[in-house]
Amino acid sequence: MKLIKTLNFAKALIIVLLALEIVGFFYFEISPLLRVLIIFLGLISLWQIKNLPEILVLLVLYLGLFDFYNIRYGLAIPTALILIGICALVSFLYYFSARIYKFEETLEKNISLIYMVTTSLIIIEIFLAITLWPVEPKTKSLIIVVAFYLVMRLIYLNVHHVLNLKKALGFVVASILIMATVVSLGWWFGF
Repeated sequence: MKLIKTLNFAKALIIVLLALEIVGFFYFEISPLLRVLIIFLGLISLWQIKNLPEILVLLVLYLGLFDFYNIRYGLAIPTALILIGICALVSFLYYFSARIYKFEETLEKNISLIYMVTTSLIIIEIFLAITLWPVEPKTKSLIIVVAFYLVMRLIYLNVHHVLNLKKALGFVVASILIMATVVSLGWWFGF
């Protein structure tokens, strides 16, 4: 019963977070097409929260990173505060995913905590590494979301004891191809 209450609280919190991030996206993005697309994706992710919670997690991460990049560039907030916000966002999304996929049933609490900290550090390192790239925050955010998805998928496979070299290599190659496509389209078309 405690798990259900915690999971329901996490779902309520992620819905509130999604609403706040959409407001932030509307503040920084002027394209009506992208605004409509984000509303559409938000509604789909809320509709599919029981079947495919990954859509909601990835959308919240994307919008959060987009808002953090724009806050950093547009409002000149110190990088340390941005990194703390990203760490908190990624930790919460890891926690939400771990609750949805019931990692605690197969993992010890300490191992799950190590996975959460490692995932947060990976995302922070990627955020810092691509901060100075001359591409739009939309592109940078999408690259980090792909990296987060790769890490979470590998953790999921490891937790369920089905991780092998072939599956891991497949995810890594697919993620590299997606990242290369996103970067090349970002440089070519300017988004």
